[in-house]
Amino acid sequence: MVVAKILDYPYSHGVWIGEPCNGIKIFGLFTIFILSFRGEIKNKLFFITIGLTLLHILNVLRIAVLTYISAVNPLILDFNHNITFQLIIYGAMLSLWYIWITQISLKENK
Repeated sequence: MVVAKILDYPYSHGVWIGEPCNGIKIFGLFTIFILSFRGEIKNKLFFITIGLTLLHILNVLRIAVLTYISAVNPLILDFNHNITFQLIIYGAMLSLWYIWITQISLKENK
């Protein structure tokens, strides 16, 4: 459990980062999809590295913004946690899959 607290704000309950929010499941899902699709292994490993780095950066930014929201206006925390950032993270993952399928995997097989 990780608790973050921003000082000098009226709300001090912080943010708890649990197992579903740490990004491990997203990383695994992304990696398994790329590995199971067609393509050369060196290209897969390169794309997985780039994709996991991007997803990790997005997840760190998500946690930072949610921590700020929790400190400034905790009433909108649940909506942003459950809707806004889920759309952003899953949208990024689906975009990476789309790029893999249309730009890399299909071109390798031609």
